[in-house]
Amino acid sequence: MKKAKASPIYASGKLFAVAFGLFALTLSTSVAATYAWYKVRDFARIDQLSMAFQGEAKLEAGLRMEDGSIDYKAVLNEDDFRKVDPNYDSNINLRDVSGMFVSSWLESDVEEKTPILRKAYTRSSETTMTEKAEEGFVQIETFFRSDVPCHLYLSKDTRIRPMERYNHELARRNAWSEEELNRVLDSVRVSFYSEEGFYIAEPGRDTPSHTKFGGPLQAHNKDGFFDYVDGKEILYGEYVGTPTYLPALDEDSPIPDDPSAFNARHKAGVERVDPTSVDYAVEVTHPFKDFIFGGGPKADGAICLGTLSPDEDYRLVITIYLEGWDLDLTDTLAAGKFSLDLNFTGLMDI
Repeated sequence: MKKAKASPIYASGKLFAVAFGLFALTLSTSVAATYAWYKVRDFARIDQLSMAFQGEAKLEAGLRMEDGSIDYKAVLNEDDFRKVDPNYDSNINLRDVSGMFVSSWLESDVEEKTPILRKAYTRSSETTMTEKAEEGFVQIETFFRSDVPCHLYLSKDTRIRPMERYNHELARRNAWSEEELNRVLDSVRVSFYSEEGFYIAEPGRDTPSHTKFGGPLQAHNKDGFFDYVDGKEILYGEYVGTPTYLPALDEDSPIPDDPSAFNARHKAGVERVDPTSVDYAVEVTHPFKDFIFGGGPKADGAICLGTLSPDEDYRLVITIYLEGWDLDLTDTLAAGKFSLDLNFTGLMDI
């Protein structure tokens, strides 16, 4: 039998493992995306990671060891993480990635699937599906076990919030907008994958953003114009159909009031891509509140993250990242710090 690999977390190219019911992340991030898909100036950093649990059912969480066994504990700490990966580092950088092309991994024949994120567009990259991102996000392979049948939800303690005192001082020192420092919350994504389904949460929003995974971009030359080749603008992203083009302008289009990778100029003599000529893939997300059980019966409509059978291992892969196609990342000059509390609860059948 092939030896099982230890539970992975992918972050800055390293592999290590954690699992549990609640983990609190304090991150700092900076996005300066005036003319980029988006760029993280001072990469987001996880400063602390703590674990706890609550719920009706007796739940345990653990990590997979090198011999394939799952080591369950009441509390996990950084010493446990280092047993799986001696290179474990709590300072994890978040960089530019995207959740586009979900079907490329979700519909694959891989036995134990793990969500794949895509790199940002660069001069040498493809214009549609970019390479698999190997760093710049946090991916946690968790395992849950219960002594009774139960359903796994986020608890009411789950939340995301800006570190306002830190952001206030940072804004004061650098003459930045404190309000913009806190806006990075809107671009955070937390996805959950198990054998029962795949869901993406937008913890900083009350309603889904319906982010479109495509369009013309100004991503290469940083000259203020949409990228083009052979006299035609480039259409990036995930879409169905063949793009058509509008006649070229005799003069450069005016400089937009709010220039960005998504809002650039059309260059004179270059045919303009018609962004309405194709059907774009659209991100399907939910606010955190959709995953929180309200205390009533299971039929209250909350999204269940898993159905656990007694004493059986339940695998749940959690991925935390910033969505590169999110328009909120574009013109935000920010280095804001925020905290993310993920709290799981197990509820028995009524």
